[in-house]
Amino acid sequence: MKTSKILAVMALAGAMTLSSCKDETYVPDLKVGPNGILSTAKMSISVTNAETEMRSSRATNVDAFVVSVLKGNTLTKKSTYGELESTIELEASKDYKVSVVSSDECPLAEFDAPYFKGEQAFEIEADKVTEVDPVVCKLANVKVSIKYSDALKKALGDDVTVTVKASTDGELVYTPDETRSGYFRYVDNSFTMVVTLNGTIAGDKETVTQYFKDFAPGQHRIITFGLKGPNGEIPDETGTISGEGVSVDVSYTTQDLTVPVKPGDDADLGNDGRPGQDDNTGDNKPGDDDPQPPTPGDEETISFSSDNLKLDGSVTSCANDLFIPDGHGGYQTDEDGFYLSKPAVVKINANNGIAELLVTIESEGLSPAVLGGVGLPNVFDLVNPVYPNDYEGSKMDSLGDAIGGLGLPWGEAVKDKTAVDFDITGFMGLLTIYGGDSTFLLKVTDNSGNSKTLKLVINADVE
Repeated sequence: MKTSKILAVMALAGAMTLSSCKDETYVPDLKVGPNGILSTAKMSISVTNAETEMRSSRATNVDAFVVSVLKGNTLTKKSTYGELESTIELEASKDYKVSVVSSDECPLAEFDAPYFKGEQAFEIEADKVTEVDPVVCKLANVKVSIKYSDALKKALGDDVTVTVKASTDGELVYTPDETRSGYFRYVDNSFTMVVTLNGTIAGDKETVTQYFKDFAPGQHRIITFGLKGPNGEIPDETGTISGEGVSVDVSYTTQDLTVPVKPGDDADLGNDGRPGQDDNTGDNKPGDDDPQPPTPGDEETISFSSDNLKLDGSVTSCANDLFIPDGHGGYQTDEDGFYLSKPAVVKINANNGIAELLVTIESEGLSPAVLGGVGLPNVFDLVNPVYPNDYEGSKMDSLGDAIGGLGLPWGEAVKDKTAVDFDITGFMGLLTIYGGDSTFLLKVTDNSGNSKTLKLVINADVE
């Protein structure tokens, strides 16, 4: 069985950008020698955050962001973005990267303190000028918000507090009137939190402790406390609430604040000559005053279609619906013995351009062990295909290279595109080797923050 065919089957399965671009600067003639020039004249920094309520005043100015140029693990240059030299002479090497952070150190725990981080690799060639691609900085710490149901608010005593302790020793205390969100330093996959509500509820002293895990950098964990009575959740419109038979309920939701977005156009220049910067003139022109994030709109800006695949989440039987009969009660095969299929193409249309194409594989036959054996996690983004930190399967040099070797689109072939085809026609027969139902969830998010998910279920049991 050819590995490439296995991989091909497995591969199917509001945003805000604030940019800054440095002014053009004269680049001196290069001297003959082993060095080259890094030009930061057009280097831009984009800050990505999926929440529209993010305070623009904290993100519009990236001049204070810290830029580090490293060769391998060796620091060769460090400066704020606003003071960064426009040309830097460096020794020729392929092993360079520029790292950008919003501050020198991420706080352990602090209210209203998002920490952004991004990096970009580059190569310096002798006697040549190299420009750095845009650096996208994403939220790198964990945001935590505490909320209460209206029914619980009526029962809260004046002494109630919620203490959030992270495994990194970060700790914050929330009072019921605290409207700010806390931000906690994320270290690795062992990051956990203990959340404790303590105080008087409906006249009785209560202590409620909840343990949380499975965090990732850039997540917003929204923890909600509510009330439950003997017959379930207490309605918000309930009047006087007594403590008899009442208990505190804890629930949470998680939002991903690292949605990739499309960098702003250079045409959106403020008076300082940098895109996305605010000169506060109040004239309501593009680039002035608070930048407005895209507003999510109608999901129908994203659509899926196919001539032969059922795209409503129902089972598509390979044998009955896709394989080509041979006229003798069986199905036609190729020279390798794999079944020939009708065109199995998923057509994706996104009017505003694709920002993320997340693939999740849930399969009876394509188990995590099978996927890991060929170097695939069960969840990956085709716009930015990178292995997760905790991935333990067999790895190729990069997930993108693996996907690209299959002839499937990824990276720039998907990013910002309004139409993308996923053609797995030549690999449908391979699913019969593993059998059972295979579910592929394709979640498409566009550059305006709209998302839509396709559920495709393929049954590979040939009748």
